Amino acid sequence: MGFYVTDKSTSAPLLFAHSRSFPVMYSTPPPVRFNDLVLENFAATMITSANFCESTRVVTNDCRGEYRARWAEFWHDATPLYDHVLLWEPSEEALQLVPIDYGITFRQGGLVIMERRQRAQRDALTSADVY
Repeated sequence: MGFYVTDKSTSAPLLFAHSRSFPVMYSTPPPVRFNDLVLENFAATMITSANFCESTRVVTNDCRGEYRARWAEFWHDATPLYDHVLLWEPSEEALQLVPIDYGITFRQGGLVIMERRQRAQRDALTSADVY
């Protein structure tokens, strides 16, 4: 594939590592919640609370609360595992739910890359916000 990409000045197709039938695999698979196929569905559903509420099959009296809870659960699981997170075309509503632990380090077009701050950076940011 590398020769094809170079010769044609193109990009390689996605390389999934979640199945033994693919040539590239994880040395240690991520938790199921972070499997490529699960994330793809999560991203499509969780763009906004309105989108989530229209597409969800969960019956609840507080759909927007459920939306926030699902994002909170996602970040609870992601934060200890990942120091960088890439989001493609996140809504402002979704960005408001990103924990203070992450700061945007790159943003261009629809791409947003965030990095988890070190504790000292978080504390300084929190202190600066308080004063």
